[in-house]
Amino acid sequence: MRTPGQQRRNPESIKLFQMQKTSNATSFPNHGVSIVLCCYNSAQRLKPTLEHLCRQEVPDGLKWEVVVVDNASTDSTAETARSLWPKQDAPAALRVVREDQPGLSHARRRGFTEAQYEFVSFIDDDNWVSTDWVAVIFELMSQHPHVGACGGKSSPTFEISPPHWFAERHRSMAIGEQGSAEGDITTTRGKLWGAGLTIRKEAWQQIEQAGWKLLLEDRKGKLLTSGGDNELCYWLQFLGWKLYYSPRLNLQHFMPRERLTWRYHTKMERAKAVTYIIDKAYSQILSGDHRSRQGAVQKWLGALAFALRKSLRYLFKSAGAGWRAGNIAWLIFLGLISQVFAMLKMGPYGHERIYSHIRAIQSQAKALVTTKQ
Repeated sequence: MRTPGQQRRNPESIKLFQMQKTSNATSFPNHGVSIVLCCYNSAQRLKPTLEHLCRQEVPDGLKWEVVVVDNASTDSTAETARSLWPKQDAPAALRVVREDQPGLSHARRRGFTEAQYEFVSFIDDDNWVSTDWVAVIFELMSQHPHVGACGGKSSPTFEISPPHWFAERHRSMAIGEQGSAEGDITTTRGKLWGAGLTIRKEAWQQIEQAGWKLLLEDRKGKLLTSGGDNELCYWLQFLGWKLYYSPRLNLQHFMPRERLTWRYHTKMERAKAVTYIIDKAYSQILSGDHRSRQGAVQKWLGALAFALRKSLRYLFKSAGAGWRAGNIAWLIFLGLISQVFAMLKMGPYGHERIYSHIRAIQSQAKALVTTKQ
């Protein structure tokens, strides 16, 4: 970690910051950036993450902070975070808060509650952000007031040499680009990865006001459930906010050896079965797809038949290689057949309840937007 001292400056952002400081001083008394670092048993991973945060190059006067959310850790996460951050002349204030309810979604909610500033940027304990991360977030979110969330590009850093098949799996690990160019991705990709996701606090407060409950649950301990970040992005769209991608937001995503095993990826595909079903329901409703308006039984049978046909196609593609490590077709088959079993378990009316829940959120969002106008 660099020697504490005066904050480094990002010259390209100084002029913009000076303009924004004047124009937002009254409307946003807490105009700045809160970095929220959600942690679960992260003591061994925190050092490089905090080192990269400590090297931020920001204009003088730009307010920012680091909030470490200790999410029911059983190791020395809290003590480690405090000990690694400079005691004197720190580049920003660091606070550690405890969230006893396990799960990344709960940690994020606590992070929003604790964040002091208008732009709340979530990074994971294995995300090493670029030196201009805070400055670029401030610039983008200030320049684009209709953007509710933004995200960037991530590159992998490996503990060991990755297996040959990892190149075909990197996007499932939130690695790569999230758009073909910088700009609005609301109607193209329509979602952003949770790693490095920045959300405008005003947008989050609208979500909190609505009191919506997540259908998708993010990581909880060692469970590989996911999708809460996608659902937040869908809610923002219902509320009329835009999603923005910028490759100028760069982070390195550390990949430990256990995430480079075939067993880990097969387990992850099975765990994401319900995520895919719910994600598809959101996408259909957002796009106005006619299938979202079909009757419960017809919709369920159609989705079930589609997943079954596709799973059989990939089963045939995987013939010969079977479950052998590196057979991506087999991995896709496992994910699809897990969706089939999940839909059989929920039945047509359990499947329809997902759509009803999402349509209710959409209606409530329209009412909130109308009231705001």
